[in-house]
Amino acid sequence: QNALLPPESNRSFEVGTKWQFWNARIETSAALFRLEKENARIASSVPGVNILGGSQQVDGLQLSFTGTITEEWKARFAYAYLDSHTTATAPGGSLLGSALVNTPKSAFTLWTEYALLPEWKVGLGGQYISQRLAQNTAASFLRSPPYLTADASSEYRFSPDYAFRLNVYNLLDRHYFDVIHPF
Repeated sequence: QNALLPPESNRSFEVGTKWQFWNARIETSAALFRLEKENARIASSVPGVNILGGSQQVDGLQLSFTGTITEEWKARFAYAYLDSHTTATAPGGSLLGSALVNTPKSAFTLWTEYALLPEWKVGLGGQYISQRLAQNTAASFLRSPPYLTADASSEYRFSPDYAFRLNVYNLLDRHYFDVIHPF
């Protein structure tokens, strides 16, 4: 029923900057952007059937930092702020002015690695995702809770071509919804 819909139309606008410091050992970037979607696929008043009748907009800010702090220590940090809105809708579709489904307001990631020995390094980091809408219609308005995860890794390099790596995800054993889908 939805396969015959024509494509959606998107436009994006972005301005950004990138800087390097300490002889390119530290790199930072920042960007402001706007994404606009016209003729967006939205739910119709008939359950299970989508139509092209919506418009959506996301204004955002993205910041990142990547660096070699010392010869042994490297770090990465990224933050994104997303201000999303439904700018046009139809009966059965998303609520006008509401946030877009599965779009967090804030998200950040952090990862740091340290070389204990030239052939052995360990890493620690995680991510935070703010609450998101799982469903956004007059009939059903569902949210997923925010979450914070922590991860770790250890890598031992036997040669330039071979290494053993152990990754441990969700160290804090938190219950979270990574992917959400409307009911």
